[in-house]
Amino acid sequence: MSINGGYFMKVLHVDLSECKTHVEKVDEEFALKYIGGRGWGARLVWEHMKEDIDPLSPENIIVIAPGPLSGLYLPSAGKTSICSISPTTGIYGDSNIGGMFGVELRQAGFDAMVIKGK
Repeated sequence: MSINGGYFMKVLHVDLSECKTHVEKVDEEFALKYIGGRGWGARLVWEHMKEDIDPLSPENIIVIAPGPLSGLYLPSAGKTSICSISPTTGIYGDSNIGGMFGVELRQAGFDAMVIKGK
């Protein structure tokens, strides 16, 4: 199966401690297997986290990933997932937000953003 559009296949990484950014390219299989903001977010947290991480440490990451319909002029299409290790439970958690942030991230050419550091 081929992706005809909708994904840029790029993840923006922002390291606040080092004041650096880099772009990670993901393959088509990744996009087909982990659909949408919640799928991308869960997979990116899984890939980039170490075991037994302190949720309040700078090593914990926050993934911001727009849903697959972000940018379309449809009701509730602008949902964006925020994914991380929760400081309350110490396990994976995610939430959704509305608004234009996910749309703007997509318009900048990225499918997700990973933030780490302090």
